Amino acid sequence: MLILYTLLGLTVLEHVVHRRGHSPTDAAIDLGAALLLALLAIRALRRHPTAAESHNHRASRLVDEPTVSFWGLGALAMLVNFSTLVLYLAALHQISHSSADLAEKTVVGVILMLITLLPVLVPLLLVTVLGHKADPALSRVNEFVGRHAREITAGIEILFCLVLLFKGIGELP
Repeated sequence: MLILYTLLGLTVLEHVVHRRGHSPTDAAIDLGAALLLALLAIRALRRHPTAAESHNHRASRLVDEPTVSFWGLGALAMLVNFSTLVLYLAALHQISHSSADLAEKTVVGVILMLITLLPVLVPLLLVTVLGHKADPALSRVNEFVGRHAREITAGIEILFCLVLLFKGIGELP
């Protein structure tokens, strides 16, 4: 799914009007992304079941499902993961308008994908390298994230909201 977003972002965002220096278009994109992140942070802090809190119910339904179901579920989760998408597309906007050549943009795009996928890749790597010895550490991380999912999500969204807000204000002519 990230590959699809990257291709769309780099092709569509490449054609967004862009001027060196202060750009109203860039300011609008950054300020719009900041606004979306602020709204998502407010939503994250409101009381409703988080993904971690409703995990056990869904996990019990997926026990006997084939592997392809997990691919579909992962793609759907990425499709509706708005906070990640807002940040991802804002980064793609910057990459698409850099003065780097296509090879450098490709490398940076791959690095962006890897950074975005770190929450998936690190546990996978730990289990691959350590096997069942990784279970206690992963269980503790899972419990911590499950207890603090709202605060973690809102904190990240507010941090990047502020970054994009200041960047967008700096882009205003």
